[in-house]
Amino acid sequence: MRPAGGNHRTLRRYVEQVWEISTSHFDPDRARNEALQRRPIALSSILVEASSYSRAHLKARLFKEGLKERCCELCSQGELWRGQRMALILDHINGVADDHRLENLRIVCPNCAATLDTHCGRQNRLERVARECPHCGEAFWPAYAAQRFCSRHCALRRTRTPAPRPELRRVRRPPYAHLVREVRALGYAGTGRRYGVSDNAIRKWLRQYESEQQPPCAREKPPLE
Repeated sequence: MRPAGGNHRTLRRYVEQVWEISTSHFDPDRARNEALQRRPIALSSILVEASSYSRAHLKARLFKEGLKERCCELCSQGELWRGQRMALILDHINGVADDHRLENLRIVCPNCAATLDTHCGRQNRLERVARECPHCGEAFWPAYAAQRFCSRHCALRRTRTPAPRPELRRVRRPPYAHLVREVRALGYAGTGRRYGVSDNAIRKWLRQYESEQQPPCAREKPPLE
């Protein structure tokens, strides 16, 4: 609570007079003063593997302690580029972002950083493996992990199987006759609670069973007149 206004004075009066608790610790600047007086974390606890210390603060700390110089360790470029200040980059040699061991750290300029294997996680990218298109059978290089077809043309003309795939269902469905008896006895909501699904899911189960029992010709919609 801000140390100003009637609410603060009322609360302080209750604490001192009614509850008889000291309010000497009600100092709005105490947290800020403690942060300024707090001792910095020892470097022996920072320059280790699996460190949680911030990378931005780590670079400033290395410069302050004199462990790293303000220049690129590959081309000796400083913090000035064409008269403008340029931020140097703290790079992890092995590509592990929380491995803050001193021998694994180096200061590089943006130009040199773009040529390294550790730039933007370049070395951590998965190797591209050719896949076979299930529609045309041609081999292709996928652009993303979930790409299955070589082109949009094959994806739109793939064979769609309307047959249900029970192995992919999370909830095992009861037989049709048993499901009908439960719906008549418990209702849609009660049956859904028994199987951990919604009442609409029970309705879809029944419609699925009924559509499977109908002959294919009965499923076709009549032509529009």
